[in-house]
Amino acid sequence: PSGLIFNRLTPGQGKDLARLYGKIFADSFSRSLSRLYRPLTQEEAEALLMDNHVKAYIIYSSRLVGLLVIGIYGVIGEIHFLGVLPEYRGNGLGKKILMFCLNELNRAGVETVRLEVDLENLPAVMLYRTIGFKDINRYVYYVFSRSNTM
Repeated sequence: PSGLIFNRLTPGQGKDLARLYGKIFADSFSRSLSRLYRPLTQEEAEALLMDNHVKAYIIYSSRLVGLLVIGIYGVIGEIHFLGVLPEYRGNGLGKKILMFCLNELNRAGVETVRLEVDLENLPAVMLYRTIGFKDINRYVYYVFSRSNTM
């Protein structure tokens, strides 16, 4: 997409992936209905980068603006993470990143693309629906902690 540079992350850059993930999705960590969202550890990020099915990109315009992590599993593609840093949201970058993503998956022979999105993230939900994604399942997650019972 015009004006964006996609730099592929490689094994050994898990710390960079985890740090950027934390900056992009920090607001999801604090929302009460999103308690399942949590920071990505460096070890988890490194494991993603070691997976031969996964491609991870940090995205630049004139500055670092976002992150994309996709998985290619035969004819199934998954968008693991797609996000724009908060200070750059609302400028159409998410759509540009998504279009790059779909083109990458298409070139790899993917026929179906799956993703999960927090329904509280209305801009993301609307973007995916506008592009043509359809809801196939909605999940209700329950979280239990000892503090709920005391």
